[in-house]
Amino acid sequence: MNDPLELGLGGFIGAVADPDDPIASSVLAAQVVATAAALLTMASRASSSPDGLGLAAQGESVRARCETLVGRCAQAFGEASQRLRARSSPGDAGAERDFLLGRALHRAAEGPAAVAEAAGDVSLLALAVAEVCEQEQLPDVRAATLFADAAATACVGLVVVNLVAGSDEELLAQARRGAELSGEARRKLLADVP
Repeated sequence: MNDPLELGLGGFIGAVADPDDPIASSVLAAQVVATAAALLTMASRASSSPDGLGLAAQGESVRARCETLVGRCAQAFGEASQRLRARSSPGDAGAERDFLLGRALHRAAEGPAAVAEAAGDVSLLALAVAEVCEQEQLPDVRAATLFADAAATACVGLVVVNLVAGSDEELLAQARRGAELSGEARRKLLADVP
């Protein structure tokens, strides 16, 4: 599996469409949240408010966290895919195989839960940035909120799918909290948009 951060845009989009070696949806979500954080960083830096630089630093921090999650999600997805393929191989049966598959699926759920949490952080940051940004950056702040909300919502579904092999209410709650925060921020920031 290629490192998603090392692919150019064309290579990345091509890899997304490759059925033999696909890029995980959680990787896409992490990149979307990183991009949303970058938009907020830009809007914060353009602000004349004394709070702008501090908010920009927060945006950079979340973006860096999401870039780390890209690799983590890609690795976990690759391992889970490999374990799922091995499960369907004749002769590869038993409790150890099922245990390893369950662990791989759990790790594949941890990434999207962390991405959803980061999306919630981006959304809270967007509310703060909206208070200090210049008027011409407000559409970008709103777009960042929409991106984060979509990514968080997608990640909740990914956590649910990967936890089929076992329940982890805490991991699911982590993802849902991120989605709730991002949904609330989206509603607040877009309340007056027709």
